[in-house]
Amino acid sequence: MADPRTPFMMRALDKSAVAYKLAGLLCWRYGSKNGEIFPSQETLAADLGVTTRYVRQVIKEELVPIGLKIYIRRGPRTGKKLSYYSFGEAIIPELARQ
Repeated sequence: MADPRTPFMMRALDKSAVAYKLAGLLCWRYGSKNGEIFPSQETLAADLGVTTRYVRQVIKEELVPIGLKIYIRRGPRTGKKLSYYSFGEAIIPELARQ
C-alpha cells in the first residue's frame, strides 16, 4: 500500500499557510503510514498558535476538499467526542454534483 501522506501534502501546496502547516502536522507529526490520526483540535490549535475554531474552519474549508477524512466518535470511557483523521482522494466538485 502506498503512503497517502505525500500526495495529500502535494494537494495542500496551494492552500493557505495555516492549512499547509496543519496538513504537515497531521501527516508527519501525528500521522503514520497506515494508522489513524487522532490529535485533539486543541492540540493542533496550540501547535499552530491559533484558536480551535480556526482549526475547525481550516479543516472544513481547505483540507476536507483535498481529501482529509474526519470521523467523530465518542470515547469509550468518557463519552467525550474524539476526532480521527485519515487521508483519501481529493473531492472533485464537478463529479460530486452528478
